[in-house]
Amino acid sequence: MGYCGAAYQGMQINPGARTIEGELHRAMYDAGGIRESNFGDLQKIGWSRAARTDKGVSAVGQIICAKLEIPNAGAELLLEVLSI
Repeated sequence: MGYCGAAYQGMQINPGARTIEGELHRAMYDAGGIRESNFGDLQKIGWSRAARTDKGVSAVGQIICAKLEIPNAGAELLLEVLSI
């Protein structure tokens, strides 16, 4: 994935800070890809990232892996919500 990091305080989740990972994790949950019982614990969904970025830094080819559930509406809904 790629992103503009200008409005974020880096890639990695940091309590109290707006981060790329935090926004992505929330979007996956809101789309139904993460169960409520697993939300907030990245280890439960096998979350892994290829690299990190600092505050204000953008990325063109970041890689993130996670075990997600496909909601009843299908993969299209999940992809639509994650295209933020």
